[in-house]
Amino acid sequence: MAKAIVTEDLVAEVADALVVEGKDPSIVAIQTRIGGGSYSTVKRFRDIWIVKREADAAAVADVPSEVEAKGREFVQVVWKMAAQNAQRDVQVAKEEAAVEVAAVRGELNGAQDEIARLERLELQQSETIEQQAQRLRSVELELVEARAQASRLGEVQRELTAQKEALESARREVVEKSVEIGRLAGEAEALR
Repeated sequence: MAKAIVTEDLVAEVADALVVEGKDPSIVAIQTRIGGGSYSTVKRFRDIWIVKREADAAAVADVPSEVEAKGREFVQVVWKMAAQNAQRDVQVAKEEAAVEVAAVRGELNGAQDEIARLERLELQQSETIEQQAQRLRSVELELVEARAQASRLGEVQRELTAQKEALESARREVVEKSVEIGRLAGEAEALR
């Protein structure tokens, strides 16, 4: 990393920063903060800074008391206006935040209502699915029974055909027996 080039402005800036921090703007402290610089260069620029600082302080000391009082009044007025503006800004920010919070709460309530509705819908659908599953099991059992009966249908039809044939045979027999009874009754009548 390249070392900083030591300039009058840089030394003055670092010295001011050290004073603001409550530290002594010594040559070594300035060199440490800058990260280098020769002792003589830093001392020369520091001495210029000290002279300017003393001149600025003397100029301030020469300010008439009326000007200083007016300056204080001006600063107080500016400070009061700045404080009022800050309070107004804070109040506006609070009001905007309250509106946003109310909007977010409204959205949250809406979301919670929607979640509750969806949970109820899910419960209803779960119950419907369970009912449909039970109905499906019942239909599957009926289908199994129907298939079993369908497989017996051929056997039942054969039995039915055999029963029809036996019935038809029994009818023929009855007819033949009726004819024979009628003939026998006629013969018996003739014999009497």
